[in-house]
Amino acid sequence: MVAAPRRGITSARPPAEAAPIDPFAYSPARWGPGEYLRTALVGCTLLPLRLAAILGALLCAALLSACVGVALSERRPPSARARWLLQPLRLCARAVLWGAGFWRVPIDRRRCAPRAAPLPPILVAAPHSSYVDPLLLMYAELPSQLSLRLLYDVPLVGRVARAMHTIFVDRSEPASRDQARRAIRERAVGSGWPRVSIFPEGTTTNGEALIRFRAGAFEPGVAVQPVLLQYSRYPLDLNGNGPLGGLWPIFLAPLMWRNSVRVTYLAPYFPNEQEQHDAALYASNVRAAMAAELGVPTCDVVLHKELLK
Repeated sequence: MVAAPRRGITSARPPAEAAPIDPFAYSPARWGPGEYLRTALVGCTLLPLRLAAILGALLCAALLSACVGVALSERRPPSARARWLLQPLRLCARAVLWGAGFWRVPIDRRRCAPRAAPLPPILVAAPHSSYVDPLLLMYAELPSQLSLRLLYDVPLVGRVARAMHTIFVDRSEPASRDQARRAIRERAVGSGWPRVSIFPEGTTTNGEALIRFRAGAFEPGVAVQPVLLQYSRYPLDLNGNGPLGGLWPIFLAPLMWRNSVRVTYLAPYFPNEQEQHDAALYASNVRAAMAAELGVPTCDVVLHKELLK
């Protein structure tokens, strides 16, 4: 059980006023001549191989998803055989990550629940900094995911997402949001479903602070598995608030010699009785625990405020 966050010690001297944190800012790294030269060399050597790996992995993933997906139902849990047949999708995700410049993807599971213990049905991952995040979780354990409805029709990617039993949501439609909440609850208390991965911040940030967690992942009142996603910001900041709606850093990623990321599974968080009946409190306490592990502050900034209603 993750310990409740400790209260800070009150100082006799008031602290200096810190500069406000903008969790949606994007600050590209300043490159020297050496970095430009390295990028040019990668473009002439590794880039064709990386692009081929990305395209090949996407095609293989879509083909496998189409074949296995014939026997899948959106309303019923996948069979053990279907889940086993979909496991190569993890290798496809790893190939795409390699193509994006991630030579290594260290995953620290030392604080996970013992093998004999039941796993929490919901993964809450933060900070949600990049469009690469879903690939990291896909490689780590192939969970189902909560995703925007627009992904449903994206060529290749949409086919894979449907095979993974992704919960699609249209954030502009209250009915769609309610349906997503019901689906999360059904999978949290049901059996046979893969774990559901959710980014409770609901949008991409630069990772300098954890913004307010939305309550959807915590409304079922069950244990959750916190997962930390930490990127190096040099030579490339993959922050999803970059140019072209955050896509520009993704386009540049295969040109980098090496991009770095670390995935850390924290101990499962088991809610107390009060948290089970107060999703907002539960979300706030999990956020505080994750922020303490990351060494970053929390802030109550949030986009799409109407979604908190």
